[in-house]
Amino acid sequence: MKLSKYLYLAPGGFTMPYTLGVCQFIKENYSLTNYKFIGASAGSWLSVYLASDMNLTDDIIIDYSKLFENKGIFYKWHNICPFLIDEFTKSISDTSFINKKLIKVSVSNYENKTFSNKLIDDYDNLDELLQLCTISSYIPILSGISIPKRNNLITFDGYFTEPDFEDSKIKLKICNYMFNRKFTLSDVLGKSKININELINLGYYDSIKNKEKLDNVFFI
Repeated sequence: MKLSKYLYLAPGGFTMPYTLGVCQFIKENYSLTNYKFIGASAGSWLSVYLASDMNLTDDIIIDYSKLFENKGIFYKWHNICPFLIDEFTKSISDTSFINKKLIKVSVSNYENKTFSNKLIDDYDNLDELLQLCTISSYIPILSGISIPKRNNLITFDGYFTEPDFEDSKIKLKICNYMFNRKFTLSDVLGKSKININELINLGYYDSIKNKEKLDNVFFI
């Protein structure tokens, strides 16, 4: 069986703007035509960014800064997904990647006292895909008290279980430590005061410094 080439977008909480900077560099400098994407938690949103015609604009950065900088972690976790749904819906025009099933969303299931991972691509439109990203980003208590269910199974953040990559050839794992950048738990939870511009620029800058490593992924 021929394996599809995938980029895996890993969880990262509120260090997501850092990996967004990495993704922006990748999107601007390499062809992603032959790639598919697996995204978990924050990475699920980034997989949509890479697969779609969405561009990172100043308006998105300004809106994020106004809503989330200098806010507490419960406010951030309760409101980040509705914000992302709104911004992604406004920014994506071409939804052909939906029909091509270019994205698998990683979620965690809980059944019979057992946790398991599920890679889901049964969405039929952008709204359904973004709702899956919301479920993949749901952390009990931090995100709210109403834990989502899907197909009668408790379903939540893909961070808590490891995806099965058996049928996928992972060419690159995009995560907040891929270039040895150090982030703390406070950074991931959103307790730190690092602003979105700083994080995006760090991700983009680290990608420039490591361009040779990225070239070896995308040009081979």
